[in-house]
Amino acid sequence: MLKVSTRYKRLLAKESKIADAIRALQQECTHPNLSKIANSNTGNYDPSADCWWYECKCPDCGKYWHEDQ
Repeated sequence: MLKVSTRYKRLLAKESKIADAIRALQQECTHPNLSKIANSNTGNYDPSADCWWYECKCPDCGKYWHEDQ
């Protein structure tokens, strides 16, 4: 039986390949079913620190990101 450290290193290598494949898929996706939720951080002592953004999520490819409003 292989040592735990060897098995762990092999699993990490597989995980890295899977993560690369998912990133490539997400870049290819046009996000046709995108959901955008408006969010904000307002009411700060200094109004210039207030900000607004969209939380975006694609249910098809699993990509999640923020866009400034």
